[in-house]
This record gives sequence, structure tokens and C-alpha cells, in this order.
Amino acid sequence: MEMPHLATTTRENSADDWLMGFFQLIDAMDADAAAQAFADDGTFRFGNAEPAVGREQVRDNMSEFFAMIAALDHRITGVWSGDWEQGEVKSVEAEAVYTRKDGSRTMPLPVTSTLRMRAGQIQDYRIFMDISPLFALPQEVPEPAGRRRPATD
Repeated sequence: MEMPHLATTTRENSADDWLMGFFQLIDAMDADAAAQAFADDGTFRFGNAEPAVGREQVRDNMSEFFAMIAALDHRITGVWSGDWEQGEVKSVEAEAVYTRKDGSRTMPLPVTSTLRMRAGQIQDYRIFMDISPLFALPQEVPEPAGRRRPATD
């Protein structure tokens, strides 16, 4: 999913539309196109993982994560804008649902992302969330009391 207009953004050309397009790339699991939104020396950090630095590492990091899942869907619930010393900053609250390779899905997981922009590109992108439910083993449902399993030989 190539979206070249995502390479840069300014407040004048609807940064929120750009942001929604960026999350569409993430949900499409298009690491190549998403990485193009980063500055050459941009950083990406997911939770407590080591940061990826530069477009190539960002792309590789995203690709490795996307390879572990079947699908991803964000429902953005809030966007806030501000400034940092090098430009605009966006804070994005969302609920993310992950589909595992076996077809099972997580419950909606709360996530907050911070995107610091510089010269219309992502300089720093940080994702804050507890991703552990994605990797949790399915819970066994206990058998109701009073029922016995048939004996097997």
C-alpha cells in the first residue's frame, strides 16, 4: 500500500489526516511504506524494547513484529497535538485488536503512541502498551461442577 503523500506533513495540510493514513499503513502491516514516514535518523520504540534507529531498522523491526501476527486493527479514540523543541508532537490513544496466526483475537488492548515530528517526518515514535495478552496462552474454560468426563480407555 504505497502512500507517498505520507512522507511529509505540515499543520497546514491536515496533520490529522496524515496521522490516520499512517495508522492505516500500520494496520495494513506495510512496514516499507510506514518506514518512509520516518526521518533518516528517526527512532521507533515499542514498549520496553530497544529503540530501532534509522528507516532500515524501523522497517526491519516492524516487519519482524508483523510476521508474528495475522492482522492488526487500531480504533483511535483520541488525538492531541502539541509542540516539542524540534516541531509538532502527536499523542494518540487507541484500542488495538491483534489477530494471532491461529485466527484467535485479543480483546481490545489500550495503547498510547507519541509521535514527535521534525520537518514533516517522524523523528521519534514510541508505543506505550502491555502487549502480553497477545502472547498469552488461551485460557482453558473449567468444566461445570457436577459433570464428569467420560472415561477413555
